[in-house]
Amino acid sequence: ILLAAAQAAQTRASKEYELKINGLQEAHREYVRQLEERFDEERTFVMEEQIRLSNELANEKERNIGLAEIVLELRSSEKKLTRQRSELEDQLDRRVAEFRNMIEMQEAE
Repeated sequence: ILLAAAQAAQTRASKEYELKINGLQEAHREYVRQLEERFDEERTFVMEEQIRLSNELANEKERNIGLAEIVLELRSSEKKLTRQRSELEDQLDRRVAEFRNMIEMQEAE
């Protein structure tokens, strides 16, 4: 009887131990699954952010290129206007000199 009771107690303890181990293993598997799910979500978020930031950077580069083109056009226009102004000033100086010469010639006569 003692032997049978000891064997029954051992069987019960063994089954309880197996149930605890199975429960711990299942909890561990669930924890690993949740960690993998969170990792996948974070990786997806990081990739989406990288794509978004890359697109923003590309847009900013396009705006900068457009602004640089405008600056170059304005500088070119400024150079042309400066050259035209210089030419007009030279023409004015020549005409003023011619006019003074005409006045001096008329006064001399």
